[in-house]
This record gives sequence, structure tokens and C-alpha cells, in this order.
Amino acid sequence: MKVVAGSSNPQLAKNIAKKLKTSLVSCEISKFANGEKRIRVGKEAKGQHILLVQSFSEPVDEHIIETLLIADALERLGTRSVELFVPWFIS
Repeated sequence: MKVVAGSSNPQLAKNIAKKLKTSLVSCEISKFANGEKRIRVGKEAKGQHILLVQSFSEPVDEHIIETLLIADALERLGTRSVELFVPWFIS
């Protein structure tokens, strides 16, 4: 299993990868000139079980769409499976 971080909380994803004694897959998130997101996932995810870490904090709609785009990129790359970890903290 390898870990992929969305932009909502990359430090949490690093900590989870460290606790699981696995590596963090590179995931480049940028924007096109028109504001749409561009996702590039490292090839080391191919054939792997992936834990995608992304909280739905502010801006919620942007993080949800980003999560779907990352999952799509992982599927197109040929991962074995993708599990989504969505931490939700209420104070």
C-alpha cells in the first residue's frame, strides 16, 4: 500500500505514510490558465493499493472535485485499488 495526498492536508498524509511504513506517491496538483485543476500522479502508484488522504475542509467543493480528479488519475494509471481516507474533525 502507498499513500497519495490531496492538497487539503499533505502533512497528515506524510504522517500516515510514516506510521504505515510506506511511501508517499508524488501527486502534482496545478491549475490551467482557465482555473481548472490539473492532476499528475507518480508512476510508482501503478499496480499498487492506494490510500488517498483528503479532508473536505474549506473550500469544500474544490477539495471534493480534486479528490475525484485524483481518483480518476489513479484509475487511469492502473492502480489495483483506491481507498479514501477523509478525516473530519469537529471542535
